[in-house]
Amino acid sequence: MKSKHLSLPRRENNGPANSLAYQLARQQLAGITDIEEQCRKGGAQYRLTNLGKSITVQYLNRTHLITLPDVEISLVDNPEEIPIRDRILILHYLLTARGTPPANKLIAFHELP
Repeated sequence: MKSKHLSLPRRENNGPANSLAYQLARQQLAGITDIEEQCRKGGAQYRLTNLGKSITVQYLNRTHLITLPDVEISLVDNPEEIPIRDRILILHYLLTARGTPPANKLIAFHELP
């Protein structure tokens, strides 16, 4: 039976490089002054509740929760740990979102910013 969740191929952990990339992305997201606007550009949901601020974003057919201000990423209603490469990709997506609507056109990897 096929899983309804998509996944990336497994790769070796690049240890310190991934940790540094993740920390830098966390700092950049925490430093955004208009986080609501950035979430809108990325199709994410910004929420302010009595428990604090959070962002929900869809990634590989799963809902991920980003808690602020510590910028921790987890799955909604699932204790599974998110691989660091996925956490990096989620943050980089949010950081670089420009609000451009999907074009339904495949592009080559080198065309990505």
